[in-house]
Amino acid sequence: MGHADAEDGPAHTHGGELLRSIRVRLARLLPRGVSPAQWATIVAGLAMVLALALVADLARRRADEYRQAEAAVARIEAASATLQAATWRGLYDYAAHGPSPSLTAALPARGFASWAELSAGLDDLGALGLTADQKRLAQAAADVRRSGMAALGAYRLGRPALAVRLVQSRLEPAVVRLGAEARQTARRQHERAAGTLARARLAFLGAFTSGLLLFALAAWRFERLRRRARVERAVRAAERREEARLRALLDQSRECVLVLDRSLTVRWAAGPGRSLLGMAPSELVGRSLLGLVHPDDAGLLNGLIAAASARHSGEGVDCRLRHLDGYWVHVEAVARDRCSDPLIGGIVVTLRDIGERKQFEQELLHRAFHDALTGLPNRALFEDRVGQVLAQVRESGLRAAVMLIDLDDFKTVNDGLGHAIGDDVLREAGRRIARCVKPTDTVARFGGDEFALLATVGSGDDPLALALRVLAALRDPYAVDGRELNLSASIGVVDVAPDTTVAELLRDADTAMYAAKEGGKDRVELFDTDMHRRVLERLELRGDLQRALDAGEFELHYQPIVDLESRAPVGFEALLRWRHPRRGLVPPLEFVPLAEETGLIIPIGRWVLRKACATVARWREQIPGCDVDISVNVAPRQLRDEHFERDVQEVLRETGIAPSAVVLEITESLLAEDPKVLAARLERLRALGVRIAVDDFGTGYSALSHLRTLPIDVLKVDRTFIDGIDRDREKEALVRGIVSLGSTLRLEVVAEGIEDERQADCLRRMQSQLGQGFYFARPLPEKEAEKLLRASLAARGDESAATDRKLSGSVPPSRSAPLSARTNA
Repeated sequence: MGHADAEDGPAHTHGGELLRSIRVRLARLLPRGVSPAQWATIVAGLAMVLALALVADLARRRADEYRQAEAAVARIEAASATLQAATWRGLYDYAAHGPSPSLTAALPARGFASWAELSAGLDDLGALGLTADQKRLAQAAADVRRSGMAALGAYRLGRPALAVRLVQSRLEPAVVRLGAEARQTARRQHERAAGTLARARLAFLGAFTSGLLLFALAAWRFERLRRRARVERAVRAAERREEARLRALLDQSRECVLVLDRSLTVRWAAGPGRSLLGMAPSELVGRSLLGLVHPDDAGLLNGLIAAASARHSGEGVDCRLRHLDGYWVHVEAVARDRCSDPLIGGIVVTLRDIGERKQFEQELLHRAFHDALTGLPNRALFEDRVGQVLAQVRESGLRAAVMLIDLDDFKTVNDGLGHAIGDDVLREAGRRIARCVKPTDTVARFGGDEFALLATVGSGDDPLALALRVLAALRDPYAVDGRELNLSASIGVVDVAPDTTVAELLRDADTAMYAAKEGGKDRVELFDTDMHRRVLERLELRGDLQRALDAGEFELHYQPIVDLESRAPVGFEALLRWRHPRRGLVPPLEFVPLAEETGLIIPIGRWVLRKACATVARWREQIPGCDVDISVNVAPRQLRDEHFERDVQEVLRETGIAPSAVVLEITESLLAEDPKVLAARLERLRALGVRIAVDDFGTGYSALSHLRTLPIDVLKVDRTFIDGIDRDREKEALVRGIVSLGSTLRLEVVAEGIEDERQADCLRRMQSQLGQGFYFARPLPEKEAEKLLRASLAARGDESAATDRKLSGSVPPSRSAPLSARTNA
């Protein structure tokens, strides 16, 4: 069976090809616009007209034959009449003249001549094919011949009487019968000829009419075809123009449109094929689309075509096509099956260049996982890589460490030098960290001035040694904008343990990093469990801090500011204390930074200002001769608050305290901010009548121009300069310079942190008038501070205190009522 099929296949194929070839040739021969059925109708009409013409011609010829037969019959009839006349003439001559040799010779001659004419007529009928008529006439003629021959024989035998009887009895009836048969035959032939001629005329008329109708129909049809052809030419021209317009539009678009057959071969193409694939649309025709697609994307394209063929609508697919130059182009392909559409007849595939979109997606992906400023991985990518390393640690025992690196006091760089320089420093810091590690390690920037490092550690390596190398690299001066900038960093290190998580690793590294900051900055700390415990305590303390204000757990202690000569208090500094219900008295260094971080410093600072001013206002009102001032510390966040001036004004109005009795202490670090903005804030506060003091003066941020231009009334020398002043000549010279500077700028100077008499005596020799410290009194609760104040005033006496104020007039007055102007001599 297999062989038979194999043998029949080529023959069947050849037969099919032959039929197709015949159809193609016929189609080429036939004018366009005429269908085979219409051509068959035309041919059938022509055949019918031809047949009618043939029928008419045959009928005409038949009619001619019938006329010829009629003539032959007439000839026979004439010959029979001649024979009859010759017979009667011979009988007449015989009767009139009697027998004679001439008559004997003439009678046979006449008879044979008539018979010859009769035979000729019969032959003509036979030649015309009228055998039936010929047979009847021949039989009658035979009777005439026999009768004639019998009469002629009797005449030749000299028996004229017998010859006459034979003529009368036999020849005459035979001749009459022959004439009658001839006339009847002639009549039939005449009728036949007339009928045939009528049919011939009718057939001719039908053929002529059909021909005219067919000609008219053909002319009408061909006129329609001509018009249709003209319309089709116009339509094709319009289609060509429209196709050209469509191609021009597609060439200007970003989409290349292809029409494919079932084998995915391009049959039609338009659009920016050259810019997309390096080939003109005409060059794409005949190519297989599968030959252009990337091998890895061939399945996507086949699936798209299959879905289109199954009439399943869906989204396009992203695939890669080979450019003529050899590289791969990213395109989005959308397919629609239009094989059933006679105008299209194929699968329409639209190709759109998505190279820019892919590039944009890559950029977005890069931005999603990299820092925009430094180009380093960001937190998301870093966490992903930590997760990968953690999996390796669990599987293979790999050793690794996570480090968090925070640049110390970087905010001052942005605030003092600008963010552009700060950005340059951050980029350089990222490069320095990257140079300290292996290419397989990951350096990331989490944001701000915080970096992260994931490092795999070999058997002989130490993560702390790596952290110290990074710290040393970050300490090197930064050459920025023509200047050198020195920075340090705090680094927290945690070993990657197999039983931990990514979040816990980052949390522990962050804990270690903040421990390094709390330990003095510019150092490395390795995480231990005690750090985590302290962080939890800090979080708990932070939560308690939020309710402490409402619960009334805060209280103020007051440390006196004294005149160094008389040791009498001339003012107090209000110091905040937190009496925790479980932990007891919490030191300010533990909760004030938390309050600044959370923003609670603003409502707490407002409470401190109101409470301190109310307390001192009451003292000044209730204690005779009391005119002490109150100094209140203002946090940087408080000073930046837009409502702080209004809060101060409300406190002054509510408490009724003299504005000049209120001293607002700001930290020296605030002087590094924008001088114009800071001066505007301080001037607005000075306009309320309060005075401004710079706390912790000398720690490194002040500039003489700031002291000269800012509205400052008091300088408070930091305790680090007072400690050891009696033994360290450099500190003594520095403090002496500050006191002299204050006198020159007409500023009061208060020495902080005086711990013993030697320090107080040294300051008195420098003519420093005011001081505070544990040597005079520790910060006291409100009642104890009031008791101290009453005792001091009682010892001096109201009158003596007034005298002392007059004697102190030799001291240069400050820009407002100074503390020293109210001290004893």
